[in-house]
Amino acid sequence: MPIRTWLIGLCLLALLPARALPTFTGPTGMVVLPDALPTPAWVDTAVGVLDTPNTRGLNVRAVAGSRWGELGALYERDDRPWWGFNAKVLLMGDGETNGLGLGVATLDAPSQPDWPGTATQERVAYLADTAVAAYGSLTLGVSYTYLNDGVGTEQGVRPFLGGKVHVGEAVEFAAEWQMRTRSLTETDPITSLMIVYHTNSLLTTAVGTTNADGWLGTERRYYFAQLGLQLKP
Repeated sequence: MPIRTWLIGLCLLALLPARALPTFTGPTGMVVLPDALPTPAWVDTAVGVLDTPNTRGLNVRAVAGSRWGELGALYERDDRPWWGFNAKVLLMGDGETNGLGLGVATLDAPSQPDWPGTATQERVAYLADTAVAAYGSLTLGVSYTYLNDGVGTEQGVRPFLGGKVHVGEAVEFAAEWQMRTRSLTETDPITSLMIVYHTNSLLTTAVGTTNADGWLGTERRYYFAQLGLQLKP
């Protein structure tokens, strides 16, 4: 089935109830970038489809959470398969209205079929501070990224900013930005925007756009739709 058909189908699922989603890189947060707060759910899952003029992909992730942290995994398929794992620990705060969180995440992909020796590894550690208010939340953070693309290695430290704004009880906007660094192979800062529709704590639907490929900003713009399921105690 064409990926655009999946996009249309997932957009129609916005009629269903919804709640928060794990990010496309694995941990809970905004769109691609994490926040400090662990998921309150036993299991928080999401399936998303992404589309650009040159790339189409499917992203599946799941996170298991507790009051003090979370563990997650993801699988993504575009021009090659990706696997990832992530963990987050709440260092300070109550985990609901505020928190300081420390996390790590991995992304791994085999060599591209036409380019042997191009297996890719991304390793990320981040520190995030999140404050929650009646109208939404604000996150400030910094991340360290290590990249091995099979040709060489790179590493860099970048600050990031993100937040969510609630519009009534049914709609939420999420936006994020991360500074570009010349020490990593990226062409642009990460910028993302997502619109979420929700009516209860079980299902989540969302549509949006990002220029992130993994943890790196690119010149390409991805458009996505996704559906999430959250199981709470």
